[in-house]
Formats: sequence, structure tokens, C-alpha cells
Amino acid sequence: MRIGLLADTHDYLKGIREALNVFEVSRVDHIFHLGDLCQPETVWEFTGIPMSYLLGNNDIEVVRLRRALKTAGIEYLGEQAEVSIDGKTLGLYHGTRESTTQRLIRSEKYDYLLIGHSHELEDYTIGRTRVINPGSIWGSDKRTVAVLEPQSGELEILEIT
Repeated sequence: MRIGLLADTHDYLKGIREALNVFEVSRVDHIFHLGDLCQPETVWEFTGIPMSYLLGNNDIEVVRLRRALKTAGIEYLGEQAEVSIDGKTLGLYHGTRESTTQRLIRSEKYDYLLIGHSHELEDYTIGRTRVINPGSIWGSDKRTVAVLEPQSGELEILEIT
């Protein structure tokens, strides 16, 4: 299974549309948005796309956002989640509190910990946990998303212009 990873889109519609095109060309099966979509109206860009959404620290209108996600058929994961894909355990957390991020890594419960928040592309391993931050498509010099194949560990970083 190929999963698309993006975070910190901050209502940047041009970047979101380009990321979705990149994911379509890369033939991802599912998208995980790792937080900071921001305005509930932006959810409509993702209508009809297999996606799960993790709450970020800039997602202020949580009630309206959850309602929009439900209407658009997008799975809402809350502030932190755990999913299994292809026999691998994925932890998902926006990354708002570094202490929580470190606790999740040290737990060694996850094959992958997928985070956002910093707007910085990251890929490193501590113990058994590989930590991946796909970067952001807003608020950084280099706009990136990622495609991950959990079973093989193959990670492709894709730049958005």
C-alpha cells in the first residue's frame, strides 16, 4: 500500500491542489494529513479522496472542522492515532509538544511515527521507530510531501512548486 503524507497546508489551496495531483500521479492508496489544515472550508479540496485527518495546533474551529470532515467522508483521527497498515504499526501525532513526540518514540510501540508541525522535512530512526515528517507545503522555503510504502520502508519525497 502506498500512502501519501502531508502536513501544515494552512489553507494554501494552490499547494494543496498540486499535492493532490502529485499523489494521483504517484498512485497513492490513502492520504494521511498530519494536521494544520486550518479553515474548515479547505476540507472540500479533499472530497472523494481516501484520507484520514489528524488535528493540528492551528485547527482552531474543531467542531466545524469535524463536521466538514464527516460530510466530505474523511476519517477524523483526533490529536493522536495508531493505525496498522501492511503489518506495520503507525503512530500519528501532529508534533505540537516535543515531550509527547519523544515519549511516543521512546515507547518503541511504532514502526513509524508520522508527525508534522515543524514544517521541516525529517526522516530518522530511534530504536525501532522511524520518524517521518513530510515537511509542509506552506511556510517554508522547500514545499514537500511524501509517499511511504510501510511494508518495504520505501519513502519518496516530492517537492511542490
